[in-house]
Amino acid sequence: MNSKKIKLVFSLMLLSFLIVIQDGRCADTSNKQPKSYMPKKLNSVAIKTCQVNVSGKADCSPRTLGEAAPDSARLGFAMMSAAGMKGSDDKRWDHVVYGVSAKTCKDGGTSVGAMLTDAGLSKPVQKEFNDMIASKKMPIEKLKIEGVDVYVGHLTGEDCILAVGYPNDRIVLLAYAAKDEKEKVKSTMKAMLLAAKTSK
Repeated sequence: MNSKKIKLVFSLMLLSFLIVIQDGRCADTSNKQPKSYMPKKLNSVAIKTCQVNVSGKADCSPRTLGEAAPDSARLGFAMMSAAGMKGSDDKRWDHVVYGVSAKTCKDGGTSVGAMLTDAGLSKPVQKEFNDMIASKKMPIEKLKIEGVDVYVGHLTGEDCILAVGYPNDRIVLLAYAAKDEKEKVKSTMKAMLLAAKTSK
């Protein structure tokens, strides 16, 4: 084999290697659990987490979440809607993890949630969001963050702004920030998606 052919083979091998590395950077998060989406810190503040299972077992309380514990209830109501659940008796989910910072979202803190649902449960909700945007019935912004559809707006009140993300057909993500901190809630959603990509 002459030198030109050797260089060509080497170049193709190197290209294949780089493609594999790039694929690793854009890792699929379809097999990730809700806990994987919890950043350790947000804006240099440690995140405290708790979990609720479909069986009813939960450890969300002021003891585990501190002063921002009320946001777990806020997240719970929003999560039911964002996931497409019909009510508290709807059992088409497995578990949900909530995370809060040192303050509630209305006091300047950041709160997050990630739920594992039955496949496709949230599809009708995403359609509703898209229809709302098309009809301009609600001031909702749709954008891509790390390749994921994310909806941002004051969907459940005016004291906090909410971002809802759907990385796959089983995971629903929420992020709350103070009502005027749109960029903060976007960066929080990005931090959640990056946390899942880098988790083992």
